Order: sequence, then C-alpha cells, then structure tokens
Amino acid sequence: MPLPTFKYNFYVNFLCFVFCGQSPMFKRDGDKDKRDSQREREKGELGKEKREMSDEGAEPFAEMARFFTESRLLQQDVKLLIEGVSYQLVIASIIHPMGNIAERLLREGFARCVDWSIAMVSKDKERLRAAEKTAKQQQIRIWKGYKPATIATLPQGSLVFSGKVIEVVNGDSLLIKRGEQQLQKIWFSSLRPPRTTNQAPKEEENVGTARRPQQRTRPLYDIPYMWEARECLRKKLIGKKVNVRIDYIKPAQDSFPEKVCCTLTRDDM
Repeated sequence: MPLPTFKYNFYVNFLCFVFCGQSPMFKRDGDKDKRDSQREREKGELGKEKREMSDEGAEPFAEMARFFTESRLLQQDVKLLIEGVSYQLVIASIIHPMGNIAERLLREGFARCVDWSIAMVSKDKERLRAAEKTAKQQQIRIWKGYKPATIATLPQGSLVFSGKVIEVVNGDSLLIKRGEQQLQKIWFSSLRPPRTTNQAPKEEENVGTARRPQQRTRPLYDIPYMWEARECLRKKLIGKKVNVRIDYIKPAQDSFPEKVCCTLTRDDM
C-alpha cells in the first residue's frame, strides 16, 4: 500500500527594504535608552521625559508613513522582486495587487527617491521619479514648503574666457589658469564621473544594522575607470590652452560646494 503524500507550505520570515525610497524614520532604541539614562541622572523625571520623548523620537510624518504601509500590506499576500543586496540588506520591490507600494509612498509624499538604490531597479524608474515629482509640485507632507533649486547665472560678458589647464582634478573637473594669477576650478556640464553602482550613502547608517569595520577607501583606484578617465584628460589637456564657456552655476548644496559648470573646447580638436 503506497504511503500518502502531503504537501506543506513553508514560510520564511526575513527583513527587506523597499528600494528607491527613504521614508521618515524612528530613532533607534539604543539611542532612546541612552537619552533615558542621561535624563534620569540629570532631572530624576524619567517618566515625564519618556512621554515627551514619544513625540521627539520620530521624524515628521514617520507615524503616518508607517500606518499608510501597514494598512495596505499587513497580513496581505504580496510579491517580492529582489532587486539586489547592499551591505547585507535585501533591497526589494514589494508588489501588491493594487501596484507598487514604493510608488504610492512617493506619490503621497511619504518618501523620497534615493539614487543609490533606485539604480538597482529593473523597471519603471520613470514612474517612480514622476511620483516624487508630483508630491514635490503639490508640496505635501515631507515636501511641504519645498522650493526647487535655482541655477545661478552670470553676466553675458563673463561667460567665455581662455586659459591653460594646470591640473586635472578628476574625470569631470579641471583647474584653469586665467591670466597671470587667477585660478578657476570648473566642472563639465551635465557630466557625471565613474562611480560605484552599490555605493550606499549615509542613509544606510540609520538602519538598525551592525556597523561595518572601518576600511580605508581610495576612490581614485577602487572605483572602476575613475583613474583611467582622469589620465585620459591629463594626456590630452594638461598644459594646453583651452576655451571655456560657462553654461550655469550649480549652487552649494548640503556638503557640496558651488560648481561652475562649463563647456570646454580646444582650437586643435
């Protein structure tokens, strides 16, 4: 007599992160415990401070963003499209029968696009960018009071000049000597140098994961083709006279300085 066969459904629990988007976050428990102990020592009013901290421990709209996701995904059958892994974090697209939850979060102003993770997405990048743009235009939730970055312009007479290339800073920037003493650092317009595709910015440090050991990084040599790009420019331009036309000036933003973005030409090229 043959033995009966049984079919079992296996479920595995694991943590994944929605790709491309960063929502308002909650402070980690370790940080809260540290603040609790410090307040207890200083004031002896831990109970009162804990109640006040419940409002301080979350970024604006963090509770609303979590409720928005929970009310649509909790206890629901969804499909996961694994887009990649970054520093032991599983990055996935969560597909509900009604659509991609990341797109809904972006459109409702509960999240913003993150370049390092959106580079992993296999499809519909334009729809995600468009959803974020809609929230920016409506200035809802995290985009309340949002103002687009403005591009500074120069007087017409100072847009064009000539000079000698004295340094190739990187694959997208040069140092030009104008006249006898004046030095001008320029960047190529609408050009981005080589960089790693899985280079995650500081946002990941806010995720509750163990910190990686400190490693000495050498971007010029570690990032593919960055050194080759700089060497190509050095061989062609160092010590040469060039003509520069300033297209626009990108204002300083976050920790990045102001950039004079230009088109560069040579008479013999």
